[in-house]
Order: sequence, then structure tokens, then C-alpha cells
Amino acid sequence: MELWLEIGLHGRIASVPNWTRSELIAGKFRIERVVAKGATSDVMLATDVPLQRLVVIKALGVEHTGNPRAIARFAAEAIALRRVRHPNAVRIFEIGTDDDGRPFFAMEHVTGYDLRRVLQAEGPLTERRAVAIVCQVLSALQAAHAVGVIHRDLKPENVMLIQGRKDLVKVVDFGIALVDVGADGAEADGFGTRKYMAPEQRSGSSIDSRADVYATGVMAYELVTGRLPFGPLGRIRCSQELLRVLRIALADVPADRYASAEDFREALLQMGSRISMVY
Repeated sequence: MELWLEIGLHGRIASVPNWTRSELIAGKFRIERVVAKGATSDVMLATDVPLQRLVVIKALGVEHTGNPRAIARFAAEAIALRRVRHPNAVRIFEIGTDDDGRPFFAMEHVTGYDLRRVLQAEGPLTERRAVAIVCQVLSALQAAHAVGVIHRDLKPENVMLIQGRKDLVKVVDFGIALVDVGADGAEADGFGTRKYMAPEQRSGSSIDSRADVYATGVMAYELVTGRLPFGPLGRIRCSQELLRVLRIALADVPADRYASAEDFREALLQMGSRISMVY
């Protein structure tokens, strides 16, 4: 079953007002086609004419250009993407506005399929494959956390496997990321996908990077078992060693979890020589 998707395509095919295929955005990006319209933004495939490369343009929806909250969230995503420089995170090339002041950013164009569709097509993954994927996710998160960015919406839909590169991961959709997190954490505001949220995020308490650790633990458990980690964790077919690692990542109290994404990744890497980590 072929499951190829273009990065960032969440939503339905739709027309986008104001921009046409014949015009150049910011004097350099030619729109090739509209690929999706989300709740507050439009996604288009475009050509960077001077460099002759395909890019993905994400633009704030025209109907939201007068909404300060929507503009702030869109800007936060652009800033988060620009700060995070890592092979497992989608790259951003340019941030700008069109002649009418509509904000947009251009990011790398890659093709692949998200982990939700992998699970739907193949069922639970082998432990070895799941750990290899999750370690790449954690590596990207560590890079994000190092520059003060918390993703806040880690889930299978936001992790893509790149076409033509065996299980090469790209973490996508930093649309609700928190930026410039201080030592005391940041206030949760209800954004995110509830079943992957850490307890403190669900309750609206202050969160830090350990909220992403928790969400990644939920996703890791789901990749291996095909279900969410609610109920007794021991009644599944996976190694007790992996369960021990996941129990720490899924601790209700942040202080009881791994202190960082890198610590979680190291725990997975140290699980034993029987898990071959191949990227």
C-alpha cells in the first residue's frame, strides 16, 4: 500500500484566495499547486525560482490575517522551526510576508508517510524498529529543547518517515510549540492532543521539556503495542526491559521522568545489544 504524503499536508484540498500560480511570492516563490487548507493556515507546493528547488509554503489563512492570536501562533511556529536545526526536524528556509502583509514561511519539501498511517497499514512495529524511530524523534527534540522550544504535540501524525530513506524520521508540525521557555517552565494553554499530553499539560500547570518526554513515551508504547498506555503496562508482548524504560518516561510526576530527551534516548540505546540501531 502506497502511503506517500507531502510534508505538512494536514487538512483537505482547497483553493487559497489572493495567490495565483502566475505570481511570485516575495519575488521568488512560484506557487505550483494548493495542497491543503487547515484551520488557520494554507499549505502550497512552490518553486524557489532563483534556486530551482521545490519548497512548501505555509501561509496564514486570509481570513485570519486580522486575528492577533492567530498571527502570534503562526509566528511562534515559524520561530520554532527556524531555531531547530537538526537532520530529524523539518528545515525552514525563509520567513516573510507578501505584498498585502500576509505572513508565510517556506520550508523544505520532502515526501514520506506519517506513523499513524504506518500503524494503520502495518499494525504494531517490531521493538527494534520502533526504538530506532523513537531515538531519532528524541534526538530532534533534544535539539529543540536546547534552543528553548517545546513541541507540545508529539504524536504519530507528527512524525514522518521519508520516502526512499529507510525509516529516516522528520518531526513536523511545530504549530503549537512554546518558545523561550524560562527556568520555571511555561504555562500550558490547552493546546495539544489530549491522549498524548502529560498530566501537567492536561491540567494547565506549568510545563517544560519533560512534557515532550511523556508524549514520546506514549507514542513509543503505541508503536510497539498498537494501543495507548492506559491500564496495566505489563500485559503486552514486548520486553520487560523496554517496559522499564517506558514506565520512567510515562511517570505522572515530571521529576520522576527522564530529565531530558537525551536521557530517554540514552536509556533506549543502552537496552541491550540485541536491539540493532540502524539509521
